[in-house]
Amino acid sequence: MPIFYFALKGLQIPERKRNLSECKVRDAIILKEEPSNEYDHNAIQVFHGQKLLGYVERDKTLEVKNLMDGNYTAEISMIVDMNGFIEVTIGVYYF
Repeated sequence: MPIFYFALKGLQIPERKRNLSECKVRDAIILKEEPSNEYDHNAIQVFHGQKLLGYVERDKTLEVKNLMDGNYTAEISMIVDMNGFIEVTIGVYYF
C-alpha cells in the first residue's frame, strides 16, 4: 500500500501541544477540509478523535486533497520532541 508523508503544522498553539501529548505513533488521525479558513481556503485540519492537532503543511494540501478523494487511512508516523520543539509526521496510506 503506497504511503504519502507530510509534516504537521501549527503545534506552536499550547492547546494543540496538550492534545498531542495524548497521542502515540500509529494512532489513527482524521483529515477534514476547512474551506472557511481565513488564511488558506485549501487548509486541511488534522484531528485525533475530536481534538485538533494542527494542519497539513500548506505546500502539501493539494496532494492530500487528491488522496482524500479516494480510499485512504491516516496515522501518526513519527513524534520527535527536541527540547520542547515538537516535530510530527503524518502518513496517509492510499489504495
